[in-house]
Amino acid sequence: IRLAFAVATEIDPDVLVIDEILAVGDVSFQHQCFDRLNQFRKQNKTILFVSHSPTQVVDLCDRVVLMDRGEVAFDGDPARGVELYGAQVAPAAIAAPVPETVSDLLP
Repeated sequence: IRLAFAVATEIDPDVLVIDEILAVGDVSFQHQCFDRLNQFRKQNKTILFVSHSPTQVVDLCDRVVLMDRGEVAFDGDPARGVELYGAQVAPAAIAAPVPETVSDLLP
């Protein structure tokens, strides 16, 4: 994983796709990854960041696209996207009925 991330970020891509890579590394590796990702952000590079970590999504992303059954259900503010995702995947934790789709959560 470390080698794959190092190679992917060293070739200076216009678009960097990161799919749950930060879930497998130790804390030191995660910090190194975030430092490198922040360098990409400062260069206005596009990062497609796929994650189930709400904190990482809010910290890293400027925009969130939430997919539901192959359709875009939400496109916008990361904090709101994380909130909608949490309400969809953990309804028992918030004592709410299980929504059929993300769209059921939107006003």
